[in-house]
This record gives sequence, C-alpha cells and structure tokens, in this order.
Amino acid sequence: IQTLHLKHKQWYQRRVRVGKEEVMDDDVERVMKEIKELLEGPVRMGDCNVYIDGKMSLVDSKFRKNMLGLGGAWCMLCHVTVDTGCGRGDLEPYDFFFITRSGKEVQDTYDNLKDDEGCVPTKTDDYAERAGTSEAPLLQDFETLDSLIFLSPLHAIMRVFSWVLILMYHLMAGILRWSEGKVVLGSSYQFYVAAKKRANEVVKAKTGILMDAPDPTGKRGNTLKGDICTRLLGEERNREVLVSLVPSQFQQSFRALLEGLWVILHVYSSDPDPDRYVDVNVFKMECLDLYHLILENFGNRPDHRWMNLSPTLHSVLAHSW
Repeated sequence: IQTLHLKHKQWYQRRVRVGKEEVMDDDVERVMKEIKELLEGPVRMGDCNVYIDGKMSLVDSKFRKNMLGLGGAWCMLCHVTVDTGCGRGDLEPYDFFFITRSGKEVQDTYDNLKDDEGCVPTKTDDYAERAGTSEAPLLQDFETLDSLIFLSPLHAIMRVFSWVLILMYHLMAGILRWSEGKVVLGSSYQFYVAAKKRANEVVKAKTGILMDAPDPTGKRGNTLKGDICTRLLGEERNREVLVSLVPSQFQQSFRALLEGLWVILHVYSSDPDPDRYVDVNVFKMECLDLYHLILENFGNRPDHRWMNLSPTLHSVLAHSW
C-alpha cells in the first residue's frame, strides 16, 4: 500500500494505491475493509482456501502517519515534543513514557483544530496545541485508527543504527551541533565529512564491511541494510571497531550504548517463542536506563543538549515495552 500526496492549489487531495487501483478518500475505508478481510479469512482460489499471512506490525511509518493525519508528529505514540524527548525540556526520569494517542483522540484533535475548509491552520511553536496534526485522518473507524498507533519493527534496526553513525561522526569531529547539513554546520561541515570518510575506511579495513556508502549494485539508497546493521551491532569485534573510532572520553559510554541497543533491538524484533518469555519489567528498565545514558553521556551538559534522538530511537526505548 502506498500513500500518494497530490498538491492542488492550497489543499491536498490524497489517494491510496492498492495494486493498480487508485481510490479517493471516500473509498479508503472500503479498501481497508477489503485488506482486513484478506488478512482475517481465506481467499478462494480454485478448489483451495488460501490464507494470507500479513502483519499490520510491518506497515511502514509513513503510511501510518498519512492515515492518521499526523504528518507533523515527532512521535506517533505520545505527545512528547522533540525538545522534551531529547532532554531539553522538563525531563523527569521515567514520568512521560506513556502511549497517549488513540484513534478517537486523533480524530477529536483534528475536529477541534480544522477551519471551515477542513484545513489545519499552523503557526510557530504550536506543537502543544496541534501535537503534529496536519490534516484529517483518512479513516473514521476508531478501531482501525487505534490499530495504526503502534511501534513497528520494520526498518527499526536500520533507522536506529543510522542515528548511531550520525552520533559517532559528530563525536569524532568534535561537533556539538546536531546536523548533517552544510548550511547549518558551516565551516565544521568539512570535519564532519572527514570523520565520516575515516570511519568508513577503518570499518572496511578491519571488518571488510562497506558500511555507509552508495549502494554499489546500482540500487537506490546506500549499503546500510538490515544485514549490515546486524553484523556491526551484533558482533562484539565489530562493535569494538566502532568504539575505537570515538574519542577516549566517550568510549565506555559508547560501548554501553551499542551493547544495549543490540540487546533491546534483538529482543524487540524477535519472533514469538512459546518456550521463551521476556520479563517486561526488566526490559522496560533496560530501555529507560539506556535512554538516560544517552542523554547524560552524549548531551554534553544540561544547559546545552546538542544531540537529537531520532523518532524511531525514542519510540523503541520509550514505548516498546
């Protein structure tokens, strides 16, 4: 399922493409109903009943954002702002990690904010009011909307590891401003690029892994795929190569970060096993302790939290339990 945005004058006309069929907003609920029926019951093919094994947990986050109308949300599960989530707000240990959104709340927020034309007016610093609401939810069915408010394991390890690399490059370059852009970093940009180049050269030389480079096969994107992230995070010798790249004062905490992320992501992305259980309370404390380790060790100092967590990293550590 792919969500498309078509800009027309001052409003957006949304379409959802299912196979070769394009449907307008009014038909979205019908299409979602058909999808649910495919997943819940058998499809008759000749003399056979065919069951489709599909998982809503693997729905892409961009699709869910569009279905929920939360295009401006930092987190789709809670109302925490990026500043609070990154330790720049009133951060009290363990007091805000709750899933506070629901299908009804999403719809009610839109209904309270929309103007006569159905648009959501925006203004500077209005996150407390809008909470990321940018347009109408595509569905009126609260139960289905609720089913879209969850943390998906899809691409989680790649997105979290991409954040780890950005942090590593900043630490190597000694840049205390969270950006990869030339305009924002200014004269520091050359040091960021040099750090990234050096890191990839060292990793290639010591592990044989082409870590963060354009895909040499001609496919779109880069080489940072799931298997590469798993090898770099999951194998201790590879983690130690990454640890050796950051300045000595960060190595102990960076090692703890990599180890903690691997354990948490490995547990979170694992398939159900009737013979093995996860102690949710222990897992919760591991997540929260790692969250605060990040803020305390890589945020430099309380009055200058230069580092930003990614929405995926925040969601994994704050909501996966």
